[in-house]
Amino acid sequence: MVEEGRISDLARLHTLAARVDALDAVRAAWKAYLQQAGSAIVMDEEKDKEMIKSLLALKSKVRGWVGGCEIVCGLRECVRRFVCV
Repeated sequence: MVEEGRISDLARLHTLAARVDALDAVRAAWKAYLQQAGSAIVMDEEKDKEMIKSLLALKSKVRGWVGGCEIVCGLRECVRRFVCV
């Protein structure tokens, strides 16, 4: 859903997870996605010159999808992790 930019589906998933007290699982999956996507950008030696631009694009894209502080703070944590790799 994330790669396809299916925002309404992600919002629905978040709403359903909140109803059944499963937001921790959604947060964990979200962080795993962010870490994988960010690490893929950082580790791609062929695109070193585009790395900062790509990381900022990922951050902007994700910020456009989420509004909650918990997820944005999760984004900050993940960005720190793969930038410090």
